[in-house]
Amino acid sequence: QPKFDIRAGRVTAVEALVRWQHPGKGMVPPGVFIPFAEQTGFIRNITPWVIDQALSDLAEWRRQGIELIVSVNISALDLMNADLIRQVSQQLADYDLQPAQLCLEITESALMNDPETAQQHLEQLSALGVRLSIDDYGAGHASLAYVRDLPVHELKIDRAFVSAVDQSPRNAAIVWSTILLCRELGLVVVAEGVETASEIEWLTTHKCHLLQGYGIAKPMSSDRLLNWLSASKAVEAP
Repeated sequence: QPKFDIRAGRVTAVEALVRWQHPGKGMVPPGVFIPFAEQTGFIRNITPWVIDQALSDLAEWRRQGIELIVSVNISALDLMNADLIRQVSQQLADYDLQPAQLCLEITESALMNDPETAQQHLEQLSALGVRLSIDDYGAGHASLAYVRDLPVHELKIDRAFVSAVDQSPRNAAIVWSTILLCRELGLVVVAEGVETASEIEWLTTHKCHLLQGYGIAKPMSSDRLLNWLSASKAVEAP
């Protein structure tokens, strides 16, 4: 799913979203199979595969003259995995990509079970040069502490606050204060769940950095993304 950069006036990043096309059950949404994968530990097989697929696409886009940053979600089990840093480093080397072209998105829930280990691994990933993002910002209870203490580069404002931001004074206050916070801390702020033209106008006026949601584009396959980018002129070759 593309992320539109307001300052650049084009798409500069995408998020890799996993879907399961089951031969008998049809399309199984991630909200159904990801919790099961986390409970069974199979998520530790899924995440490296998703990262590998995302980096493979990124390398192919680069060969075609399109430079993007790709984001991948990681779970609590992934973050606790002591081998995560080695795996990510090796995968980046395999595709000859710069670490800053990969952004790992972490939800607050992934940080709560073992905060010390989580911080240690995030610091190692940051030292490697990988970008880090706090996903669903505002939906948890201790996000400000994480923003202060963790080596993150980006905050993604939860869609619950982005929705109707142009109509809800409370949502507007939360989103605007987050934009100001990110500005002061030197962080990139992403509004997720953007759907309407009026929401896009409000976020553009208030200088949100990146917009993501159906109002920009729905999730799509890698080959369709290239066609969409070309048709919409939403990205420029360097």
